[in-house]
Amino acid sequence: MHACSCPPTSAGPLHAHMKWLFLAIGGITVVSGLFMLLLPVPLGIPLLLVGTPLLMRYSRRARAWILKQAERSPRVHEFLLQIPLAEDRQERDRD
Repeated sequence: MHACSCPPTSAGPLHAHMKWLFLAIGGITVVSGLFMLLLPVPLGIPLLLVGTPLLMRYSRRARAWILKQAERSPRVHEFLLQIPLAEDRQERDRD
């Protein structure tokens, strides 16, 4: 029995907590980056460059939305396709 109230995953409860932690960090970083794009100092772009891969790695819905938005720029789209989902990596490690 787990001490936490989260549903157990194949990698255990620690992985579930880490997934939510990385999603929260990625979301906060992206939202902060979007607000900082309005400032005259270019601080928003580095935050977006850190937060976007975190969201893409740990959220299928965010990954699909970001890739759909990036279809307008083939170079960016190809680059973003190289970021694997965390779940895919775990399956590869088990094999």
